[in-house]
Amino acid sequence: MKRVSLFIICLSIILTLWAVPVCGDTVPLFFNDTLMDLNPPAVRHFGEVYVEAQSFLSLLGISAEYQDSKVEYSEANSRLYLSIGSDKLVFGDKVHRLWLEPLYLKDHIYISIRDLAKILDFSIFHKDHFLSLTSPYMGAPQKDLLPRYWIEAVYTGGKIYGNEIIDFTNDRNQGMRDIFLALPAAAVNRESKMKIHNVLVNGLPAVYEAKETYLMIDLPFVLEPFDSCRVEISFDTTVPEGAERLGRSGKISILTCWYPVIPLKRIVPAHVSYGEPYSFKAAKYDLEFTVDVGLQVMTGLDRLESLQDGTKTIHRFKSEGPIRDLSLVVGSFDIKKVEVEGVSLVYAFKDYDEEVITHGAGALKLFQKWWGEYPYTSLTLVDVPLKDYQGMEYGGLLLLSTINRPSAFVIAHEVSHQWWYGLVGNNQDEEAWIDEGLANYSAILYFEELMGKKQYDYFIKSYKKRSQGNSEPIKKAIVEFETETDYSINAYIRGALFWHDVRKKIGKGDLLNFLAYIQKLYRHGAVTTEEIKFLLKNFYPYKF
Repeated sequence: MKRVSLFIICLSIILTLWAVPVCGDTVPLFFNDTLMDLNPPAVRHFGEVYVEAQSFLSLLGISAEYQDSKVEYSEANSRLYLSIGSDKLVFGDKVHRLWLEPLYLKDHIYISIRDLAKILDFSIFHKDHFLSLTSPYMGAPQKDLLPRYWIEAVYTGGKIYGNEIIDFTNDRNQGMRDIFLALPAAAVNRESKMKIHNVLVNGLPAVYEAKETYLMIDLPFVLEPFDSCRVEISFDTTVPEGAERLGRSGKISILTCWYPVIPLKRIVPAHVSYGEPYSFKAAKYDLEFTVDVGLQVMTGLDRLESLQDGTKTIHRFKSEGPIRDLSLVVGSFDIKKVEVEGVSLVYAFKDYDEEVITHGAGALKLFQKWWGEYPYTSLTLVDVPLKDYQGMEYGGLLLLSTINRPSAFVIAHEVSHQWWYGLVGNNQDEEAWIDEGLANYSAILYFEELMGKKQYDYFIKSYKKRSQGNSEPIKKAIVEFETETDYSINAYIRGALFWHDVRKKIGKGDLLNFLAYIQKLYRHGAVTTEEIKFLLKNFYPYKF
């Protein structure tokens, strides 16, 4: 009898506990790589993620209130409501049956993210220990996790002497004991050296390790998720002679990858003679750059002022919004400007080339129509001595070689990089096919618009011959390719053919809309191979 009573008591306790929701850790939710400020936060319950209905709906730009034991909103002729105790949710004129029973915690209603994804038509992508949501219904994120730089530098005698301040935020889901920065100068020019003189964290001297292409800073505390700190770095960078991406030739200096910078991933930049062995987080910049009197400074940032100080000129620049990198060209140029859909197209040259203006302006206009607004006041194209490339892309700045003169196709390709690399980034070390393939495919679409479908078919036929019978690009580190040809076929040729294959399945119109959606979704962030394929399968489940 005692055993029966004990069993009944234990069973009652178990049933009581089972009836009470047991929620574990909170779950960070990201939109476009930016933390969403949910209050109360999302929670995990028996492996499922739930969000508090009122807080979540407010992030969609919807005013929601609890009334008469239900949560509802009205927008145009639609409304969403859920009565307590019901497994049905009404949205507009449709009734949806919930897969998972809502939770009722502390006078709040929590709905599973899977149910809301089905009803409100958004996608869920699991990334490490948090969720990334993609939805056309969602408004702007509340918390900006992108870094901000303040840089003062003097360029003289083939060397840059710089001091930079970085406001850095931990965007990971765990505490950090160190900060990793790329020192990319030697990765793009073996002869260049970047020397670190001093590092401060929150105004105090920090322990650090500086190698040829990276800087590791030990933190004297644990930087908790989404907390920030201020890093100050004193450095100098050698600019070797030569027509390189970081080099000086005659009176023109190309200054790219010249400062310590926060990369997308903790990957040590390795020198290769082709491609881009670096990927940076977009950031906001303030720059004060001093050069000899008489020299111009061309950059993708907005120019604030130029002040003469004896034999030097101090140039001040600022980026109003995030930009992928801070690159410069120093020299003396003639300038031609044209307005394109509200953007100033700036061409800096020694020998004027009409093709640059024609196709630069044409591509800029068309890509704004397809991929979305170009968010900066200007796009600067500069003729420079560059020996191994026809063109190179940087934030708001394109380099066009005077040694290997770029074709009209290359000009369109480089302009497209302002969207595919600049506005939407990717890991160029392992997934160069994303930005290079999209830049090539954008140029093909540009020429289809100019010359018709036959020209498009001509490019695709040529690419298929060069693809070695395989149109599927692979994710592979740049240093793992045996030859530059192998890298180029994977990144440029198969990367473009990937999107041709998508077009065959969904049509040109849907392809343009899909890529515009990627631009909107990942702007100033970064997209991966897995995310692209995931979204294609979600948007077109019967075709992928």
